[in-house]
Amino acid sequence: MKHLQNVLDGMAGVLESWSTRRDYQPSNNGFSKDRQALASDARKVAADIRRTTQETYGKSRTSSTR
Repeated sequence: MKHLQNVLDGMAGVLESWSTRRDYQPSNNGFSKDRQALASDARKVAADIRRTTQETYGKSRTSSTR
């Protein structure tokens, strides 16, 4: 009996999810905005790694390509 109740509860959850509206509304150019945000995050992480490495090990003796 408990198994049947779990199945029915699961089915009710699925049906309920179809009837409710999502809070998240997709926007135009969503992929472009996500790409820009990810690139910005990657630059911040790289800068933090670079700064921490220089503080820990000192300036590198090789020249930078930038």
